[in-house]
Parts: sequence; structure tokens; C-alpha cells
Amino acid sequence: RYSQLDDEWKSRFLSYSLPIDQFQGTSDEEIREAFRRMNANNVPLNDEEQRNAQFQGEFKWFIVRIGDKYQQMLNNVGLFSRRDLIRMADLKLYSEIALALDTGFSTVKGKQIDDLYKKYNATFSAADQFDHLLSTAIESVIATPELVQPVFMRGHIFQSLALACLALKEDEVRRKLVDSADAARLSRIQAQAVSIDVLAAALREPDNYAGLQDFLDAASKKTNVEESKLIRFLYFYFGL
Repeated sequence: RYSQLDDEWKSRFLSYSLPIDQFQGTSDEEIREAFRRMNANNVPLNDEEQRNAQFQGEFKWFIVRIGDKYQQMLNNVGLFSRRDLIRMADLKLYSEIALALDTGFSTVKGKQIDDLYKKYNATFSAADQFDHLLSTAIESVIATPELVQPVFMRGHIFQSLALACLALKEDEVRRKLVDSADAARLSRIQAQAVSIDVLAAALREPDNYAGLQDFLDAASKKTNVEESKLIRFLYFYFGL
């Protein structure tokens, strides 16, 4: 405790200087840019910030445009805080949704996202199509009141919900993410499908929904692996 320090250490503590940057009257994008520059010298960049610095091709700027378009909306519904947005958590979400649309579900580590940026770095002719799909996915969730509740406002849950909403509207996405799933698992989850309200209740009070244990596990354990992504997605797809 401070009270237990001797006078020398109390003095060193009180005289220690901290660099503080205060922004007034600036836009979120200006703050993001300033944060990127400060990060280059002071603290380690996270994976998304490194990609933003490394890649300057069409796909990177496509993801940035999606971020600019929806950052305030996703802040308003409680999915991302302003700090999350400054540290580009939203861009990570969009990149992972784009990866699922491009190649299907997979266990995602940094390399898979880096490879996606590399794949479309020089040219990204499908930008308009991806813009339509990502916009439809995000707006479908936000426009549905029963989906905009705190229990669903977590990155991996929102991602699964957005893809489920999209698969219900776009045949191409349904074929890639639903029809290609293991037939036995598909039949099992479809047979025990419950409404979205029940899934929300299960996430709030997991001890009361033992019959949905595979869904609950997929929502809370190893959330970024392929199997968990598929299970969450299918429960939401059949529950909507």
C-alpha cells in the first residue's frame, strides 16, 4: 500500500510523470489515426492494428469503409465501446465475417486473416458483393429488436447471428454455410431447434438449459474454432 512506502518511494511515486494526450472537438477517425501513430512508438500493436499498417490494398480499405459505416451504430447497441473501436475490434469482426463468406467456417488465427488480406490486396473485384453481404448481415441484426439485447452483444455471438440472418436471405450463403455442414449434425440441431428467445434465455441462465449444452459450450468455450462457430450458427439459423 502507498501508506506502507517509505518517504523516498512515496516521493518517487508522486513525481513520476505520465504522458497524457487529450482530444477535444475531434472525430473518432482522427482519434483512431492518432492512436495508430502513438502505438507505433509506445505500445505493442494488436493484430488488427498491425494489418492496418501492413496492408494498403483494396481489401484493407474495404474493411475500413465498413468500419466507418457502422462504428457508431455498433457502439450505440453496446457491441463495441469507443476504446474497442479505437483498437479496431470492429475491423476484426468484419474480417472474420468476410473470411467465412469467402471460404466457409474455419478455426481462425492471425494467419488466416493475413492470408485473406493478401489474397485481395492487389485487386478485390468482389468488393460490391461483399459490401452487400456484410451490410445485409449487420443491418439484419440491428434492425431486429429481439436480437439487440446485451446477451447477444458479444463479438463471436454477434458474428454468428449476423451470418445466420444472412443465410436466411441469401441462397449463396446458405449453400456455403448450411448445406455443406455435416448431415448428421445438421439433422440433430434442426431436430432440437428452439426459438431465439429460448437461446437468449439459455445464455443468460445456462444452468437451467442443460438440453442446450452443446450450444452453450460453443458460445463460451473455444469460441473461435470451426466446430463452435458452426454449432452456434446452426442454432441461430434454425432458431430465427
